[in-house]
Amino acid sequence: MPDGGTYQGGAFPEGMTVLTPGERSLGGEGVPAVSGDVGWLPGETVVVEPGDNVWDLSAERLDRADGETVTPTNAEIADHMHLVIDTNTFPSGNPSLIFPGDTINFPAIGSPPLAPPTAPPPLLPQPATDLPTPPTTEAHPPPPAPPDVPTHTEAPTIVIETGTTVPPRHPADTPPDTEQTAPAVTDHDTSPDRSLVTLAGVTGTVALASGLTTALVRQRRRRRALGTGRPSRLSTRQAEVETAIVAASDVPFTRWAGQELAALARQLTPTAIKGAPLAVELEPGIGIEILWDQPCHTAPIPWEATDGGWSWRVHYDPDEPTPLAEWPSPIPALVTVGTRGHRQLLVDLEAVATLAVSGPTADVEAWIRAVVLELGAGDDLADASVLTVGSGVDGVEHLERVAYVHPDEAVGLLTARAHEVTNLLDEHESLFHRRLGENPVLGLSTDVVVCGDLDLETQAQIAARVMPRHGAAVILTADIEHAGARLVLDGYGSAVLHGIGTDPILITPVGVPRETAAEIAVLLDHEHDPSADQPLTDEVVTELVPESEQGPTDVALASTSEPSAPLVQNSLLDSAGSDNGDDEWCQPEPALLVRILGRPAVPDRPEIQGLKLRLLVYLACQNGRTVSRSRILDAVWGGEARERKTFSNKLSDLRNTLGTSPSGSPLLSTATDAGVRLDPSVMTDLTVFIALAARARDAASNEAIELLSDALTLVHGEPFDDGGYEWADATQDNVQTHDHILNAARELYRLACDAADLATARFALVRGLKAVPGHEDLYRLRMQLEHRAANTAAIHATFNELTHQLNVLECEPSTETVNLYRQLVGRRS
Repeated sequence: MPDGGTYQGGAFPEGMTVLTPGERSLGGEGVPAVSGDVGWLPGETVVVEPGDNVWDLSAERLDRADGETVTPTNAEIADHMHLVIDTNTFPSGNPSLIFPGDTINFPAIGSPPLAPPTAPPPLLPQPATDLPTPPTTEAHPPPPAPPDVPTHTEAPTIVIETGTTVPPRHPADTPPDTEQTAPAVTDHDTSPDRSLVTLAGVTGTVALASGLTTALVRQRRRRRALGTGRPSRLSTRQAEVETAIVAASDVPFTRWAGQELAALARQLTPTAIKGAPLAVELEPGIGIEILWDQPCHTAPIPWEATDGGWSWRVHYDPDEPTPLAEWPSPIPALVTVGTRGHRQLLVDLEAVATLAVSGPTADVEAWIRAVVLELGAGDDLADASVLTVGSGVDGVEHLERVAYVHPDEAVGLLTARAHEVTNLLDEHESLFHRRLGENPVLGLSTDVVVCGDLDLETQAQIAARVMPRHGAAVILTADIEHAGARLVLDGYGSAVLHGIGTDPILITPVGVPRETAAEIAVLLDHEHDPSADQPLTDEVVTELVPESEQGPTDVALASTSEPSAPLVQNSLLDSAGSDNGDDEWCQPEPALLVRILGRPAVPDRPEIQGLKLRLLVYLACQNGRTVSRSRILDAVWGGEARERKTFSNKLSDLRNTLGTSPSGSPLLSTATDAGVRLDPSVMTDLTVFIALAARARDAASNEAIELLSDALTLVHGEPFDDGGYEWADATQDNVQTHDHILNAARELYRLACDAADLATARFALVRGLKAVPGHEDLYRLRMQLEHRAANTAAIHATFNELTHQLNVLECEPSTETVNLYRQLVGRRS
């Protein structure tokens, strides 16, 4: 660099131009150029997009030059990057200050292929002319942009030095009348795939996107429990926003990361470790790394201590099952502040106590917006309550963890919190150490106060009430030197983080634009139900349910969870063979059954787990239709850009596992330009369920009872009940699935009651409630059924179970349900 410094990577800010040297071999001096087609890539001029940086663009070019046979090392990428940087003059003296819309001239890599021999002229002899072979116009989608920077919806054109024009970076952006030669989709294709849908400030920030996704799922579960379902169909734009959020999320990865941190905390003891985490780095699909405030040399399995104990890392296996969200985060104020390279940097706000962010007002507001949305929506990696002071934060109206308070109220709350934590710590050094061990103190969340446009004196008063690792943190909107950590935004897409380690850290900061926040707020508002504001309090439960009936009620309910013996013995074949005037009907007989009515699984192939299972479930839900690669990426891979060979390797692995159909053809097709297709003989249990329920509608009552009982026997829990299947909500597959189950449960209940078969009626409701926990309508029917059976204890047990389910969803029983309960047990208001 002109000032003698060393460029460490980072996003290009807008408005700068990078000039690069002419043609030079990949390896620089001492490394012979690769001759021929292998290792050759002509020089080109690349138009800078938001989020581009020299490192990623250099790596992408080396990947394109080498193909799949060679993976460039970090040293090779660094050599090529510095080849570009060292021969350019940057007006600011900082090569990271490059603006979108400007260009970077990259040198050629390797040696060009030999020109083909010129054919002799057919007529008059003319001097032969050697023409250079033009570079191919094969379209290469871009490398993944740094997560926090929005991706252009219009892909710029890349111009090659020789004048050849490469089509836009994504085939979907190519005009219909533009001819281009698309590469064949093979198991050896190395060009990257990426999502077609993006949302500025959310795409690429996995913790934020995953938190928003789970918040939407949570609100829909609440609506289903209250019997209101989805209020209306989403508008086209709302559907696009939700699709982009789901595509950017990776719930299996964030849930794994949160539970891996929780498991680590349970392995450690306060006496065995003195250090505490300052930050965590996430690399989606790869793993996580903890950065400690002092060396911690001994890491328990499966963690590995690196950098002399300053960091611990653990690798992620996407083919392992997604863990259940059993334990809260031991680092409850963990939040994404930005990215460096391909890693997302999360800082423990509780560890620094105060973090001062400064820079251009719009950038500071966007950064705070991203932090508040992530803390308010997510619960896999964090467990914090957010209090906004001053101007507040837009777009967070329906996030229960976020509240607006007056500055004086914030000071009072933080003072009380400090006293509470001081009394709780005893001999422990910090709340982090208090959360360690096999029996940690749970519920030790963190209060995070976010200061808006407050004067410096007021912010200083609020900041004075917090101490590191004492259950609270304050985000300041001024560059205060004595703050525990400082984040300085330069306004050009880069920032410097001080206070995490001894050296400043150059990052690309997160940031959610105001427009994106408004669209998220509209989507959350659409899913919000105003009747579900407050959970039922313990006092109300005590008033309604006798103390003797408030304990576990497993005994009262256990004997009522299955149908009568004759119904259990009925098989699908027996139901199909009964005479109801249509001898042509037969039950579905899948070659392989994929379970989605509960936690997804393949009962006959239990080895299919994790990413492979998510891929199979998504394809099975298409009922034999061909699915495009981009849709699979959005649903299964969290919208991440993936090399086609990675995509194809997973498909090949799944294809080999599934085998062939009785006719000998593969159950999973080979990928083509059109996409991928799963043989329709691979069915979901929902397909079988719908067929049985449809048959029951035209059958006599006795046969309908048998068919509906067989259908409801397939229900093992909430449909798609696992992380990684959030696409089912976005596509309304989950909504329709719940409707099918509820309709079948109600119909079987009605038919069984008409036949005076209370056991089967009870079975229908129990199975329906497995699919929709907390569904008030089914619980009211259940209480009426137990009243009909003169089982008062079961009425109390049913209402107690309902209040528990609704408390989990942070809502309370309706007035109609409470009045019915009081009426049935003879209690007056």
